[in-house]
Amino acid sequence: MIATIANDGVMLKPQLVKQVGLIGENPSYVATPEVVRRVDVRPEVLDIVRQGMCDVTTSSLGTAEFVFRDSDLQSIGVCAKTGTAQTGTTATSHAWFAAYAPRENPEIAVVVMVENGGEGSGTAAPITRDVLEAYFFGTGPAEATSEPAQ
Repeated sequence: MIATIANDGVMLKPQLVKQVGLIGENPSYVATPEVVRRVDVRPEVLDIVRQGMCDVTTSSLGTAEFVFRDSDLQSIGVCAKTGTAQTGTTATSHAWFAAYAPRENPEIAVVVMVENGGEGSGTAAPITRDVLEAYFFGTGPAEATSEPAQ
C-alpha cells in the first residue's frame, strides 16, 4: 500500500527484490513491475497523504525527523509513516516504519517491523534509514565508536 501511495494510486504486484546478482556484476534477475489496479482515490487526497508522509522525516514536528536529520537521504526525500502496534499483553509493543523514496519519482518502498521493538521511530525508522542509505548510496549502518560511554 505504501508503494500505491507513492505511485499516484497505481497498485503494483509486490516484489521482494529488484535484482539478484553480485555487487558490481550484471544482475541475473530483474523484476518487472506488474500493475494490479488503480485505487479509486481522488488525486488531491493522495497529495495530502503524501505531504503528511514526507513531513514525518523533514518537518520539525515529524515523528521520525530526528532519525533522518543528518542523513544524505534529505537530498532526495523520504516519505514515511511511523507506527507502534500493541501486543494485547504486557509485552513491549511492536515497532514498524513504512517508507518510500525518493519523494519525486519513487523507486523503492520499504516496511520494517520489529517484534516487541517499542516505538516505530526509535527502532524501525533507523533500520529503514540504513536500508535506504545502502540502496541509494551504497553505505551501510553508521559505524559504532570504540569510545566508552561517559
